[in-house]
Amino acid sequence: MKLTKYEYRNSALRELGFSSYKEYLQSEYWQRIKTQVPLDDWVCLMCLGKAQVLHHVRYDPWTLIGERLEYLAPLCHACHEVIEIDDGKKTTMEQANVELFAAIYRNLKTNPIVKKWFHNYTHRPRFRGRRGGSSRKKAWQEKQEKERIENMPVAKPGSFYFKAAKKKTRKRHGLF
Repeated sequence: MKLTKYEYRNSALRELGFSSYKEYLQSEYWQRIKTQVPLDDWVCLMCLGKAQVLHHVRYDPWTLIGERLEYLAPLCHACHEVIEIDDGKKTTMEQANVELFAAIYRNLKTNPIVKKWFHNYTHRPRFRGRRGGSSRKKAWQEKQEKERIENMPVAKPGSFYFKAAKKKTRKRHGLF
């Protein structure tokens, strides 16, 4: 059974320890995201008015905790309602994003701020930490290396590993 985008969002929120989306909006994650994306610097991507809310284009865990800000689209309240509500019912995330991107494509050539957002959205790094790595990836790699070293067999005198290492050393120095 395939999850809808909102069901996926809710499962991601549960993994992060939130019982509801409303609880998430009160969390320190969302407060930090709002300080990282100052809406004073942005215009609504649809009508080019003043942006007042951030619309989640995706609900992956990295976006929810503020690691990937490119999946947040600044909108005004009216445009956010237009894409989220249809005939008094909440639309699917796919429908909302289709309407959002249709408006973005219309405004792409005329507004440099929309162009900047779209560039960040389309040129996001595919693999985080390709040059140097993210801190989580580095920590994971260091942990793996430490475990590998700890689990290496110890070369004790008389053991197979000790004899093999001694033989290799002799060969290398031409003593064999």
